[in-house]
Amino acid sequence: MKLSQSLKNKLSLLPVTLIAGLSFFSSCKKDASNLSILKDTTTSLANTVFKGNGANSFVALNATTGALKWEFTGGGKFSYSNPTLVNGKIFVGGTDGSMYAIDALKGTKIWSFATNGAIESSPVVADSIVYFGSDDHNFYAVDAVTGVLKWKFSPPFNVGSSPAVANGMVFFGCADTYLYALDAKTGSFKWAYLTEGVIDQSSPVVADNTVFIGNRSGSLFAIDETTGNLKWKYTTVNNISLENTTPVVQNGLVYFTGWYNFNNFKKAGSVYAVNENTGSLVWTSLDNLGFSTGPTIADGSIYVSADDGNFYSLSAATGAVNWSKHILPNGALAAYNNGKVFISATGTAKFYALDSSNGNIAWQYTIPSASSDMSRPYITDANVK
Repeated sequence: MKLSQSLKNKLSLLPVTLIAGLSFFSSCKKDASNLSILKDTTTSLANTVFKGNGANSFVALNATTGALKWEFTGGGKFSYSNPTLVNGKIFVGGTDGSMYAIDALKGTKIWSFATNGAIESSPVVADSIVYFGSDDHNFYAVDAVTGVLKWKFSPPFNVGSSPAVANGMVFFGCADTYLYALDAKTGSFKWAYLTEGVIDQSSPVVADNTVFIGNRSGSLFAIDETTGNLKWKYTTVNNISLENTTPVVQNGLVYFTGWYNFNNFKKAGSVYAVNENTGSLVWTSLDNLGFSTGPTIADGSIYVSADDGNFYSLSAATGAVNWSKHILPNGALAAYNNGKVFISATGTAKFYALDSSNGNIAWQYTIPSASSDMSRPYITDANVK
């Protein structure tokens, strides 16, 4: 299946240095590319990293060592859809238009559900239903056990936005510029809010009965969950597109990143923090670098990939830089677990586990070079069975 035109446009406009990835970061403790030495044959879901890549494969790695547990091959790339683990199954979408349910212990397919467009949207599972969007202009609800369609909703354009489920409703954005709210059980229409800007991979987040979402026109919206009425709107200076960021709400602040002004790529975005209740700006950081992905926040720090080729740790309170690592992450979304930050870096053809306190490399795993690898990995804790 072909990628959406909006995604093609975004990738073609990224700085050449990010796509080329000519540098190689070699100071590592372990290189899990030698699988004959580091093959992991444990039969536990504990301490496992689940991640997709741009070479039609999805892997499970030992989170402590980086050793391979298993590899699953699908019909397309697993570059954009963030995987999730529920009841022993990994759910993840592919650019071949299929939503997959994979046995998390064995790496074998349980079922797949085919759509007619690439799936950039990340699945959300609630009450045994998998929710996701597709570039075929449909939003789907599929039975998590059987893979059988329960219902679908058909807006006029592609749905690259990932859903949020809360209080019996499911929310998602669409390229037609609307944020939609549907009944999660039946798919019946509740309300739609017109943002007047394309919503691509910007995804809604629900907190305190409010839905937060950004759009290409450079605005972040806070919308009442029940009524669909606007509470406030924050618009970035220079109308920096927010189409690649999913906001994070913590401690009274909404954190998000900006890409570029879609009509003038000389104007680049920053990391932003605004007041959750009023939308007033609290601080910005890493100004004018441009960000092709959103932030990850854990233990008082923000972790984010910038378009200057660096991966950053920032103070969530002030935006001050804690440390940076030049690994050419190329828009990859990070995950945090147990003192480590996990991040793909297609510019160096590595997947890294970094010490969250200083950015030092704990281990690295070789990934296919020159392939997009932007999704957030899923990591299990030591007590998962």
